[in-house]
Amino acid sequence: MPKSFGRIVAKAGILFLLQVVLLPGLAVAQEPGPTEIPELELTAQSAVLMDGMTGRIIYAKNPDERRAPASMTKIMTLLLGFEAIRAGKADLEDMVVASRRAKELGGSTIFLDADEEMSLEDIIKGIAISSGNDASLALAEHIAGSEEKFVEMMNARAKELGMKNTQFMNSHGLDEDGHYTSARDLAILGRYITQEYPEILEYTKIYDGGFLRKGTPAEFRLWNTNKLVRFYQGVDGLKTGSTARAGSCVTATAKRGETRFIAVVMGAPSSKDHRADATKLLDYGFANYVSVLVAERGQVVVPEVRVFKGQKENLDLVAADRFGVTVAKGKEDALKKKLTVQEVITAPVRKGQVLGSLEIQDSETSQALGKVDLVASEGIERAGLLTLFWRMVNRMFPF
Repeated sequence: MPKSFGRIVAKAGILFLLQVVLLPGLAVAQEPGPTEIPELELTAQSAVLMDGMTGRIIYAKNPDERRAPASMTKIMTLLLGFEAIRAGKADLEDMVVASRRAKELGGSTIFLDADEEMSLEDIIKGIAISSGNDASLALAEHIAGSEEKFVEMMNARAKELGMKNTQFMNSHGLDEDGHYTSARDLAILGRYITQEYPEILEYTKIYDGGFLRKGTPAEFRLWNTNKLVRFYQGVDGLKTGSTARAGSCVTATAKRGETRFIAVVMGAPSSKDHRADATKLLDYGFANYVSVLVAERGQVVVPEVRVFKGQKENLDLVAADRFGVTVAKGKEDALKKKLTVQEVITAPVRKGQVLGSLEIQDSETSQALGKVDLVASEGIERAGLLTLFWRMVNRMFPF
């Protein structure tokens, strides 16, 4: 957009609409329900396939049924661990001291001994790859001081993320009364991680994690319990689970190009069945849909919009978030882009202030498919009277 365009627009009055731009070769991905794909027969008691780009549910079977999640609980445990790391409250090089409670927990384990010291990164590997219950409890105690406090954090975070059918009672996923979640909630959690904490996937995608305590009598090799990371193209997470109450479960995410799906399977008869169900879900997604990235977070969408009475006279508007649409294969109708920008922008302006929006519509129906806020790329203070005076003089006498 030329500099003169922003100046012309700034004199118009209220809001302006940029002429709609056609994007050829794209089509809207509607939200099909299970009845639209009857050929997809699953053994699981509940399941969800979510589009990772938009959060749209593509397939659902009892998505809000409250069920025991088994070790898929550890997805939230990992998230809180990495949130603590990002906040500077923990470090991958921290030495975690295992408690006797962790040693005696039972179930899947990395064989922590009471008072054993292990780096937080190795503890994370023990959770993400080998699903160690003892490692999960050790992380919880290291981050929060006690598992009880950590569980409070887990439930608070679930509420913040909109997980409406979730209640955690522990950090590891062993069966316990009142410990439940749903396929939809796990998909919400999985998508959040893929968008905001992709570093977690650097661990959950590892199939052979090498040895803990290498070269000692207690060395232990880490093999990923999620076999899909090896046998399904693009899978880089997240977590399996299996208990008497939960049955066999998996939350699997796979990415090909810009297209990502999150498949959740709960209550399958066996690990073979949960892999087969997840494969069916992911196959359906990749066979029928593709995601198109419209703008990265922070990408300039409208350059050099005029700012009145500011120390700077022009401002870039950027996308507030990563934004894209998922389109149906074989129905490549055009989409249209609608850009709305607040016209009269007067200083002071805060960095991140919402000043417009970018919307993608179905060109046939004008149905809105998604929208992202456009925000100020920087803050601009109000100019002083002397600056404004000389600016006016220079415009009146441009020589």
